[in-house]
Amino acid sequence: MKSSQKIFGWILNFGLVFLSLWIVLIYYTGGFYLNLGLFRIRATSFTNPIIFLIILIILKLCWPFKWLRPLLKEEPLQLDTRIIPDSLATTSLVLIGYVALTFFFTYPLIFHLTTDVPGDGGDNPMFLWNLWWVKKSLLDLKTNPFYSNYILYPLGAGLSAHTFTFMNGLLSIPFQLLFGLTVANNIIIILTFVLSAFGAYLLINYIIKDKVSSFLGGIIFAFCPYKFAHLLGHYNLVSTQWLPFYILYFLRLVKEDRARPRHGFLAGLFLLFTALTDSYYFVFLIIFSFLYLIYVFGQDRKIIINNSFFKGLIVLFATFFIGFSPFLISMISDIKAGGYSNVPGPKGATEYVADLLGFITPSVFHPLLKDFARQISKNFTGNACEWTVFTGYAGLILALITTIKYRKNREVRFWLISLTTFFVLSLGLYPHIAGKEIKIPMPFFIINIIPVLNNLRAPSRFNIMMMLSLAILAALAIRFILLNIRKPWPKFGAALFITVLISFEYLAIPFPMFKVMPPPIYHAIGQEKEKGTILDIPLGWQDGFKQIGSEKNQAQLMYLQIFHQKRIFGAYLARIPDAKIEYFCSLPIFSSIIKLQEIGYQPEVIDLVKERNLAEDFINKYDLSYIVIHRPYLDSLVHEYILEVFSLEKYYEDRKLIIYKIKEGETSVKRELPELFSESVNLSSLQTVVAEGSPFHARGNIRFRKTEIIQIGGLEPKSFSRLDISLDSNDIYEIAFKRGGRELRKFWIGPKELPERAMARYVIEIHPPVELADSMTIRGLHGDKYYFLGHILLE
Repeated sequence: MKSSQKIFGWILNFGLVFLSLWIVLIYYTGGFYLNLGLFRIRATSFTNPIIFLIILIILKLCWPFKWLRPLLKEEPLQLDTRIIPDSLATTSLVLIGYVALTFFFTYPLIFHLTTDVPGDGGDNPMFLWNLWWVKKSLLDLKTNPFYSNYILYPLGAGLSAHTFTFMNGLLSIPFQLLFGLTVANNIIIILTFVLSAFGAYLLINYIIKDKVSSFLGGIIFAFCPYKFAHLLGHYNLVSTQWLPFYILYFLRLVKEDRARPRHGFLAGLFLLFTALTDSYYFVFLIIFSFLYLIYVFGQDRKIIINNSFFKGLIVLFATFFIGFSPFLISMISDIKAGGYSNVPGPKGATEYVADLLGFITPSVFHPLLKDFARQISKNFTGNACEWTVFTGYAGLILALITTIKYRKNREVRFWLISLTTFFVLSLGLYPHIAGKEIKIPMPFFIINIIPVLNNLRAPSRFNIMMMLSLAILAALAIRFILLNIRKPWPKFGAALFITVLISFEYLAIPFPMFKVMPPPIYHAIGQEKEKGTILDIPLGWQDGFKQIGSEKNQAQLMYLQIFHQKRIFGAYLARIPDAKIEYFCSLPIFSSIIKLQEIGYQPEVIDLVKERNLAEDFINKYDLSYIVIHRPYLDSLVHEYILEVFSLEKYYEDRKLIIYKIKEGETSVKRELPELFSESVNLSSLQTVVAEGSPFHARGNIRFRKTEIIQIGGLEPKSFSRLDISLDSNDIYEIAFKRGGRELRKFWIGPKELPERAMARYVIEIHPPVELADSMTIRGLHGDKYYFLGHILLE
């Protein structure tokens, strides 16, 4: 018996003993934790160990298999080198099969094509915006699609550094015109799976010349758990369809002497499609190309050191750069404009990595194995989208069989090198086991120090190239198995069994769906002829490295722009220049809104009357038409600020939002203090007023609630230019000066960075001075709680 067969037998024996002990321990202890140093296994259920035990007992009883010995026996691989194109009937059957599998794996998408899109509502709305903007810019505005002044208005934003999925947007235009955006998006999603599988089928069939095995290899690549993890929100990463097509024609460019220019053209075209879909995958293909050329050069340099190959390569480069030039021009323009953040250290390369256990841990989205998977993956770093790199046990075993049987074959060796390379790169800077970082530097260090490439902050995404290599190796093992079954029905049964097994391991149904249902009022606003701008609350900007203002709902706010068609100030993009965010943060009204949204960033003083006076210029400058307050800001300080500063009329209200329209002909407001309080109290009736300053100086320790207002009357009739006041540093206050009941000036004072319940001194220089105020009021704004007032000095 060969050593490999002995090892297999030992694994069976060890598995039987281990699982038997597991079941006994569960029975007698009711559950236990198995500590293995770096990680621990929680065992409280019979289900999983019993299933595996039954499988191992069957294997042990049948060992040594007569049919298994050939699987472990090394032999030369004989592959047909002829190019035999598929018939139309075969191609049609393959495509129909992949379409049916797509409907199955993405269930219930097929039943919600017009109302929902796949995902959890995180980044999905942004990708809907991408498709919409490509169509709007090209067909309606007839402008450069790689720039938009509909977001970050009035500055606009370059989209060259954004996950724009331009190719998907371009392909979606006919579907948008025929069926609308939601259906168009879902058709593109379906096509990404079908074309990924079909491209992998063509590539594998080109290598191994076996249609059934290639079909199953296409399933392994196109429907792997990695893709469904990213279908939650990363539509760019689901778009793997161009990868196998590029690799197919690149291999043909290298291998075939005939028609090299044609192969170069098609390889360049699919490389262009990849670059216009996702930058990660473009980099992956460049790495693959260098890897393959180095391997071929080491095997037989004459294959690529010749005029025919160079001509094909020139055609590839020319095709790519001609098609890529509009994007390249926009990218150079964006880079020249500057303002982008430097990559903030290697955080992503140590967090969004493939855990070594992740390759053998089922997806947390699996309908039956999710609890088992969550127990193991709960300590993984990053998030489920990034740590899901499960290869499938069937695929892994099949690839292992190919490795044992055909390890001396040149073709197999390259795909093993490819699999290993992308596996290692997916580990990031350091390998992880159950979330524990092992300080062994990995080759990703090289990528992390190269400018531009150091923006690749999610190494786990290399998993998709590993899965393509694994699909090819697994298909070779399937080919061997099927070739050794001569009768048609057993052969069909074996192929069906492998299909069912792979499909079961990759299941993620029912898949979460995000309902595309904006409030109907947005459609009405979108029908208006005037362009206009909408100010959304929350206001914020978020990209892959930073978040300013509120990150809540920014992707949804861009998505709502699809329906109301107005320009907006916020943005949710992959990269936003710092200078553009600083522009908004430095301006009155914008800066106040940003700070009022988050209690930790309150300004010390907001001059409400001053900002009211700026409202007219603000409305005219930005062509402001509507202000929309979204939940959870309906009952908030920033909402009250908006009502204080702008003259508005309520246009629409539901439980999720309130829409205000700017009053025509009125751009500023002089509102009296709202009658929100049940009681007015005079300071002198609560504390002793000491005439130490002129005209007014009081000190003490006043305790009052939001339902009360401190009113100081009888001030000497003079102009006041300075207020020195001591208040609780953790609260927010409104201070207003009046004369004869008419409001002269109003300020909001926010918290200072002091210990809890400390009294903070605020000195407010009042410009212009408050003229002849006869009273001052103070009220708390932070909630129904107690406030504390120390001293007041008016000068």
